[in-house]
Amino acid sequence: MEHELFNIVRAGKALANIKSNFHTGMESKRKDSKMENFENILSTSLGIQPLGDIIRKDYPEEEWLVQDLVPGDASVILSANQASLKTWFCLELARCVASGQKFLDKFKTVQTNVLIMDAESLERRINRRSKILSIDPALPIYYKECHKWRLTNDNVSELATDCAMNNIKLVIFDSLVRFHNANENDAREMSKVFEQFDYLKSRGITSLIICHNRKGGSNEQANRYATRKSVAASVRGSSDIAAACDHLLVIERPDDGNIIQIINPKSRDDEEIHTFNAKFTKVSATKSVWTFEGLVESKEEERERLKSVIYGQILDSECINQKDLRQLLENNGYHIAEKRFSTLMSSLVNEGYVSCKNGNRNSNLYYINEDEGEVQNV
Repeated sequence: MEHELFNIVRAGKALANIKSNFHTGMESKRKDSKMENFENILSTSLGIQPLGDIIRKDYPEEEWLVQDLVPGDASVILSANQASLKTWFCLELARCVASGQKFLDKFKTVQTNVLIMDAESLERRINRRSKILSIDPALPIYYKECHKWRLTNDNVSELATDCAMNNIKLVIFDSLVRFHNANENDAREMSKVFEQFDYLKSRGITSLIICHNRKGGSNEQANRYATRKSVAASVRGSSDIAAACDHLLVIERPDDGNIIQIINPKSRDDEEIHTFNAKFTKVSATKSVWTFEGLVESKEEERERLKSVIYGQILDSECINQKDLRQLLENNGYHIAEKRFSTLMSSLVNEGYVSCKNGNRNSNLYYINEDEGEVQNV
């Protein structure tokens, strides 16, 4: 009797489980059906789509019209003070992109036709500068004088059509303030202006937009940019200008010389390029050339490099006093002020790379402990 009762109870529980699983399955199906309907609603209203659909796509690698400097399908701001050679710089860039040559003989380009929208200069000035830069008249570079042209919906639509017809993928705007009537200090108004550049971007066109820096000491600003600080401080007007672009380049021209610094405080889709120098050399009265002049060190990078040099000199000398060490550095072209030298030596000693002991006449003797081993890349 007990076994029969046990079997009845067990059968009842099994039946209850079957019913429970059935209802759970039906409820799950209803939920799945609701989720499927919900996803269908999402995918058909206002263009909303599941994130998974985007994740599953394979997008091509980002294309750079000018390696590390000008991405494709983007809005790029080139900001500089007045008389910073920015128009000369952009003319050279246009020449290299249109010809497919390396920019500054360093940065690879993807050949495409170029349009210069010029609201700053006159044809006569562009004629003279193009000849000085030895721009081949046969290159597919187009030009439009834009003293009355503005960034309106109709104008930008026509511009996109002209670019498509002439295979133009890069448009240079010189300069931003001449192409709109908005208040540059008003974020909302400037956001409307940049909607026009977004439209060009949606049509596969990169806009290189020349802007002006805020007034102020350019050398102090250059030091800030070199450490990637305060992007908004570089561009005149609303901070929304720098925020709206995909890529930001800043030109500084120390002492009005023929060498400029190019700083990249912002790159939306890639790592910022290291600050570098470019030189504009006058070859003759009728010819000038641009050349790449190497990377620019930040103060921290320079300090670490000097520490490495000092460490190497001590390692080669086995043991050397401060006076002889400074003289050895001088002979090798490293002119380090006394106060800075003391700071560097203190850093090397405190970090354990170099040891110090008293020598004759209270002089400091520097050496490398054998048991510390050789330290690389100090």
